[in-house]
Amino acid sequence: MAMVNETPIVRPRLDPLSLATEYATVVMLVLISLVFSAIKPHEFVSLKNGLNLLQQIAPLGLVSLGVTYLLAMKYYDLSIGYVVSLSGVVATTLFGHGFSEAGGIIVAIILVGGLVGLLNGSIITFLRVPPLVVTIGTGFISYGVIYVITRGKAVFYGIPAHFGYWGSGTIWVVPVSVIVFGVIFAVSYIVLERSALGRFMYAIGNNEVAASVSGINVKRIKLVGFLLCSVFSCLAGILLASENMVGHTTAGDRYLLLSLAAAYLGTSVFRKGEGNIWGTLVGVLILGVAYNGMTMIAMPYTLREVITGTILIVALALSGTGKRR
Repeated sequence: MAMVNETPIVRPRLDPLSLATEYATVVMLVLISLVFSAIKPHEFVSLKNGLNLLQQIAPLGLVSLGVTYLLAMKYYDLSIGYVVSLSGVVATTLFGHGFSEAGGIIVAIILVGGLVGLLNGSIITFLRVPPLVVTIGTGFISYGVIYVITRGKAVFYGIPAHFGYWGSGTIWVVPVSVIVFGVIFAVSYIVLERSALGRFMYAIGNNEVAASVSGINVKRIKLVGFLLCSVFSCLAGILLASENMVGHTTAGDRYLLLSLAAAYLGTSVFRKGEGNIWGTLVGVLILGVAYNGMTMIAMPYTLREVITGTILIVALALSGTGKRR
C-alpha cells in the first residue's frame, strides 16, 4: 500500500504582540478610554457624557467619512475645511436675509457642496490637474466667498430657533446630529463594503489604469467620490452652525487636519493601507475621546494639541511595526 505524504497545515500563530500590532489603533482607543475612566470614573463613564461625546464627534465623523471615499481611491481633498465654514456661513446668511425654511436651505447648501465637489472632480479628472493644486485652489475660492459674504464677521442674526434642532435637538435622548451621522455611516458602509461602487473605488485605488482597462468608468467614479466628500463637509457645516446658532468664518479650519488624521488612522486597521469605514470610525473616536477627556480634566488647550499629535504618531507607528519587520 502506497504511503501518502500529507503536508501539515501551518496555521498562523496569533500571539498577543502580533494582535496588538495588527490592531494598535483599536488598542490605543481602549487605553485612552481606560485612562480617562480611571481619572474621572463617574463623569467620563456615564450615559450623559457618552451622548455628549457622540454629539461632539458627529461633524468630524461626517467630514472624515467623505475623506474615506477619496482615500479608497488614493485621492484627497484639501478644500473640505473651507467648505465646512462656507456651508454654515451661507445657511445663517440666508436666514438673516428673510429665508425661514430650514429644510429648503439645507437642500440648497447640499447642492452647493455638490457643485464644489463636481468642480474639484471635473478639473482633476478631465483636465488632469493634480488634486493638491485643484483643492487648494477651490479652498481659496471658498475662503474668499466666505469673506465677501461676512466681511470677516460671524453671522448670528435672524436665525430661527427651529434651525437649532439639527445640531442640538434630540429624539428621545439621542442627539439628532448623532442620528444623522449614524445614518450616513450605515449608508457609507453599504456603499463602500457591499456595493459595486465601493468595489470600483477600491479597484481605482489599487491600480487606476487596470481599473479603466477592465471596463470601470473611472472618471464617473472619481466624480462621485469628490461630490460625496464635499456634500458630507456641507452637512458637517450645517450641524456646526445649527448647534452654535452662528456661522463662523473659521468654523471648519480644524476639520481638514482632524478628518485627514482620523481617516489615515483608519488605514492602519481592518483594511491595512486602505481607507475604510470602520477604521475611520475608530480614528474619529480616538480624537473624540482624547479631546473629551482632556476637556473634562481641564487640560490647557495648547497642551491638548500636543498630546493629540503625539497620540496620532504613536498609534500609526505601532500599527506599522509589523510591516517594517
